[in-house]
Amino acid sequence: MAELGLAVVGVIAVPDLCIKYGKRLLQACDAFRNADIELGERILSVEASWMQTALGLDFVKSVEGIMNEDHRIMHYRILDMVLTKLKNVIRILEGLIKKPTKMDILEEDEDAGLTVRKAKYVLVKSSLGEAIEELEQWQRKVESSLFLIMRMMDHQVDTELVRMRGETSIVTSIPSTMVIRNCLRDAQGQEGMQVFLKKSELDAMARTIIPFCDAALGQRVGSSKQLILNSIECSPRENVDIIKKGVRDLTRKLCHRNPQTFSLLTCKGVVRDERTIGPLLEATYTLVFEKPEDLTDPCSLRYLLNTKFAPRSMAEKLDIARELAKSVSYVHTFGFVHKDIRLETVLTLKEAKTARRSTFLVGFGNFRREDGRTYVRNDGDWRKDLYRHPNRQGPAPRTDHIMQYDIFSLGVCLLEIGLWRSFVSYGHPIPLEALGLVLDGVHIKDPARVKDKFIEMAHTQLPAYMGSRYAQVVHTCLTCLDPDNIDFGHEAEFQDEDGIRVGVRFYSG
Repeated sequence: MAELGLAVVGVIAVPDLCIKYGKRLLQACDAFRNADIELGERILSVEASWMQTALGLDFVKSVEGIMNEDHRIMHYRILDMVLTKLKNVIRILEGLIKKPTKMDILEEDEDAGLTVRKAKYVLVKSSLGEAIEELEQWQRKVESSLFLIMRMMDHQVDTELVRMRGETSIVTSIPSTMVIRNCLRDAQGQEGMQVFLKKSELDAMARTIIPFCDAALGQRVGSSKQLILNSIECSPRENVDIIKKGVRDLTRKLCHRNPQTFSLLTCKGVVRDERTIGPLLEATYTLVFEKPEDLTDPCSLRYLLNTKFAPRSMAEKLDIARELAKSVSYVHTFGFVHKDIRLETVLTLKEAKTARRSTFLVGFGNFRREDGRTYVRNDGDWRKDLYRHPNRQGPAPRTDHIMQYDIFSLGVCLLEIGLWRSFVSYGHPIPLEALGLVLDGVHIKDPARVKDKFIEMAHTQLPAYMGSRYAQVVHTCLTCLDPDNIDFGHEAEFQDEDGIRVGVRFYSG
C-alpha cells in the first residue's frame, strides 16, 4: 500500500515538476539572449514553445477532474516523458553557460553575468538540436491531449476557458482551442450562420481538373484568386434532407480561419443544386474552399507518388504524414467521419518561399456525422477498396462506417507515404502489382489477404524507410479493429459519449 501511495503522489507531482523545470528552462534560455543569430533563434523557439505548453498544463490541471481514467493516465505518461526530455535540454543548455567567477564579482565587472561558451556549442550543436526536437515532439502530444479535452461536452471546460479569457492564457496563445469549442456548439453558436451560396457564383467559375484528385480548381472570370471545389452527390435513394443538414453542419465547422492549424482548408460556403427526376429528388452540393494565398501548385498526394517528385528527407515525409493525421483527427473532433481517406483525397500545396508542401484533407463526398447512419453502399472499385477495412469492402458492406475505419484508411496512406510508393497506378494493366499481390499473372483482391500484406509491409519494409516508431503507428492503425489490438481493441469498448477513448489510443501514438 505504501508503494501504491508513493506512486500516486509521484503521478500527481508530475505536472508541478514540469512547471518547475519549465521555469528553470526559461532561466537558462535567458542567458542566450545575446547569442549569435542561429543559436538565438533556436532558443527563442524553445522559449515560445514551452510558454505555450506551460499554459496548456495550467489549463489541464484545472479540468483534470472531468477527464476519464484512460485519458488521465495517458496524459501523465506523456508528461513523464516531457519531464525527461525537458531535463535533458536543460542539462545541455546549462552546460553551455559560463557563470561569473568570484574575481569577476569582486571586481564588480559590469559584464560579469552569465555568458555562453561558444566553442563548446560547436561540439554539442547536434545533440542540442536532437534534444530540442525530442522535447518539442512530446510537447505536441501534450497539445493533442489538450484538444481531446476541447472535444468533451462538459460545461466545466467552457467555464475555465471563460475564466482565463481575460488574461494571457491558453485562449490567446492557442486560438484554435476556442475554434474547437465553438464548433462543438451546433445549436447555440452556429444555427443562424448562413452557409449556402448562390448557384450563379459556381456557374460563373471556370473549373480545372487537379490530376488524380477528388477536388478541382475553380476561378472566376477576370479574377486571379483560385478556389478549391469539392462536390458531394446525393442519389435519389438517399434522404436529401438528412444529407443537406449534414452538409450544412460540416460547412459551418469548416468555416474556420486556421487552415494550417487544422490541415483543413477554410470553407467559404456550399452551393446546392437540387433536381427533381419524376417523384425523386437528386442533389449535388459543392463545398467551396479558399486556397491560401501564399500556397501554390495544388497536387494530390497520389500525383506526387506517381511522378518523379521525391521528398528531400525523411522529415519531409513525416511532416506530410503528421499533417494528414492531424486533419483526420480534427474531422473526428468536429463530429464527422470522412469515409473516403485515400491519396486522391489528400491535397498538397507548395509554400513559395521554402518549396515545402502543406497537406490538406479534401474529398468529403461520402462523409457523414459521427452519430449518423451510413447509407450502406459502395462502388466496389478496388482502387478505393484498398483503403477500406475488409468489413467495409465490396458493393454491400457488412457494417456501418465508424471512426476506426477512417483510422484504418489513414494507416494505408501512412504506409504509402513512408515507403513513398503508390499502391495505385491508373495506367498500369495489372492492379495491386505494387503490393506484390500478383500470382501467375492473376491479381489477388481478397480483402483479408490485402490487409495482411499491408501489415507485413509495415513490419518488414517500413522500418528501413521511417524507423520502428513510425512503423508501429502504421501497424496500430491497420489493426485498429482487431480484438487483440491493445491500443484499440474491440469497437464496443470505445463507444463513450465524446469518443475520447478512441482518441486517446490513436493520437497518443
